[in-house]
Amino acid sequence: MTVDIGRRLERCAPWGLLALAVALCGKGLFSGGKLVLGSAHDDMALQFLPWCDFGFRELKAGNLAFWNPHIFSGIPFFADFESALLYPPNWLHLVIPLGHAVNILVTLHLFLAGFLTYLWCRRSGQDPLAAGIAGTMYMLGAPYYLGIYGGILPPLWVMTWIPAVFLSLDGWLDERDPAWCLLGMAAVALQALGGYPQLAYYTGLGAGLYLVLRLPGSPAKAVIAAGWLAVYVGGLALTAAQLLPAIGAMGESVRAGGLPLSQAAAFSFPPENLLTSVCPFFFGDMRGFPYFGRCHLFGSSLFIGVSGLVLALCGAAWAKGPGAGGAFHGKDRRRRIAAVMAGATLLLALGTHLKPLYWTLYHLVPGYGAVRGTQKFLVLTSLFLAWLAGAGLQDLLREPGRRTASALATLAAAAAAACAGLWGWASGVHGTAGAAWTRLLRVIEDSGECLLAPLALIRHPVFVEQSLASSSARLTEAAGMLALVAALLWLVRHSRRWAVALGLLAVCELVLFARATTAVMSSRPAYPAEWRNVLERNPGDYRILHAGTGSPNIAMTAGLHDVMGYCPLPLKRYADFLSWTQGLEPGTSFPLPRLRRVDRAFEMLRLRYVFSAGRKPSVQELPSPMPRLNLVHDWKLVHGPAEALKSLGQPGFDPRRTVILESPPDPLPGKAGGAACAEGAGAGGTATILRSSTDDIEIAADLPEPAILLVTDSYSKGWSARPLDPGPKAQGPQASYQVLPADSTLMAVPLAAGRHRFLLEYAPPMFRLGLIISLVSLTVFAAAWAAVLTRRAR
Repeated sequence: MTVDIGRRLERCAPWGLLALAVALCGKGLFSGGKLVLGSAHDDMALQFLPWCDFGFRELKAGNLAFWNPHIFSGIPFFADFESALLYPPNWLHLVIPLGHAVNILVTLHLFLAGFLTYLWCRRSGQDPLAAGIAGTMYMLGAPYYLGIYGGILPPLWVMTWIPAVFLSLDGWLDERDPAWCLLGMAAVALQALGGYPQLAYYTGLGAGLYLVLRLPGSPAKAVIAAGWLAVYVGGLALTAAQLLPAIGAMGESVRAGGLPLSQAAAFSFPPENLLTSVCPFFFGDMRGFPYFGRCHLFGSSLFIGVSGLVLALCGAAWAKGPGAGGAFHGKDRRRRIAAVMAGATLLLALGTHLKPLYWTLYHLVPGYGAVRGTQKFLVLTSLFLAWLAGAGLQDLLREPGRRTASALATLAAAAAAACAGLWGWASGVHGTAGAAWTRLLRVIEDSGECLLAPLALIRHPVFVEQSLASSSARLTEAAGMLALVAALLWLVRHSRRWAVALGLLAVCELVLFARATTAVMSSRPAYPAEWRNVLERNPGDYRILHAGTGSPNIAMTAGLHDVMGYCPLPLKRYADFLSWTQGLEPGTSFPLPRLRRVDRAFEMLRLRYVFSAGRKPSVQELPSPMPRLNLVHDWKLVHGPAEALKSLGQPGFDPRRTVILESPPDPLPGKAGGAACAEGAGAGGTATILRSSTDDIEIAADLPEPAILLVTDSYSKGWSARPLDPGPKAQGPQASYQVLPADSTLMAVPLAAGRHRFLLEYAPPMFRLGLIISLVSLTVFAAAWAAVLTRRAR
């Protein structure tokens, strides 16, 4: 009978996880594509919806978009990991509309996150019910599920495959079967292509620590270590077509050379947010009451359910002691290792709040200082807590026994939470609780990481009073839940059915949390009619600044060109130029300065209109934006972009007459002064755009004397120019063309006298090499799988 029930659960658990995913994502799934899952105030609207729209619209038309001309006056697109154009599940965008594709992908990954956790727990010996509860905790816990609210699609894709990495690592450690290494390579490759390298990097660190903890109890240690090293080498080789261009783009971005300690330490897990493990909305719920804690709630919450947390703590506490071999060699060694992993990743998530540990890792671990937001380690913490919760529930199902101590400890925690909540409620803002609460709010405000808008609200007496009342009520709710869990732990002594009830309570608790944090938004943000009318009356190849909109990348959807935007890797040259226009030292505002003024320097960027949302006037026009192509004869040589910025600020500098270069042009133009604009004729010659796409511009030029073609698009090392017709002999061998940085952030092409027709094109420098490595690796990977399957067939 027990075997039959186990088999039924084995069959039903995956379907149950799928049903949960579909039910919770139903608002988006069944909207006909009009709505997408995610908040209209976070990254879905800010970045990822326009990025998916642009990237896969171009790919569907047969163009792998290397360059994004729509934001930041042009920026690398494919080489930015977050474009995720090579991530296989994303190819769904090629066959169904944007809204449908996003919702299906989110639902699919939510299910896979739970299912892969379920498989990992089952492989470690947990019963189907316990493993199913663990899978539910991972997929619906705050570290994963709140990513849907934030609309952070690439992190969701990467987090989904974390359980698969540990599943394959456990399989390799236990069986030393090469099939597990191949599975691990696939998981690592999917993480690398998913578009969020920081989480893939943190997974690698976590897997390395897990391997070190498990190795002492394993035979053939050298073979196991070498095999796991091959997993990461092979997985990264499979993704070289994405990885190598991304490394090159990183070298030109604001993150080149790593981040200063002060910037890298940002978005560490706030210690006070440990309260979210039992009280998820202690600092606000983002709906009825605004979140007033540090950082974003969707990255700073450890909630996996009160029931789940108690089960996880029980799973760790009920592990038997080590055997004669010492630590981690006892019967329950894996359980102790899981507890160590949960604790270690939580400490890593605290980041700069544990300064000695963070300082050591920042300076000694390669790549650790290149990213910020150590709070992302919480997803690993939640995964191991979910595993421990499954182990704890399994103990209750198999050996209910006397769990008096656990029940009493949980009851004590409930009493403490109730006392704290009642103290805050009874004392009020003018009592001792109010004084302590006010000090906590000051700490949050002074941290510089509180994103409450306006920040001054946190000091308002009414807000202080209401926030204290709200948090006190949340603590009281948590106390009630802890008391209920304590009662079930007590009742488990009499019947295993109460253990099943505790598992179901954990699921219900997380479902209610997930429903409360599910948001949807329009899949097609509207473009204001007033702005569109202005553009229709005044066509041209110019740029716009969209100020104060909830969709800073709206130009990508509307087919326009913006001087600003939203992305994680702005070009450093461009960011420094923007800082200079605001009177700031380059590099002092990460990643970009806030534009408070628009002066004549923006004419160099072809800026014509400033569209302001919610402000008057809503439309401002700049008098004389430069055209896209400019023929300039006068030039000045400087050393590096910093000196170029100083030259731009000199009195009397005119970008239409003089171009600032950082290396000598070839051929050398005369310093005759004057300029002829694109498609304009005169003594300086003409330059005309014959055709353009996202990645290239076909240009024809006719010059009576040498000149420099200034192109008012962002410079990047991936730009090159090649002749389409034989050019003038003075242009050099094979009529080769230079593409040089100009005016710090733009690009220039020196031209000899005569007629030219050439293609100015962008391609990531390492793409071809990366593609070759990926294709060879994919061939070897497929052959290895074929060999494994053939051997098993025998």
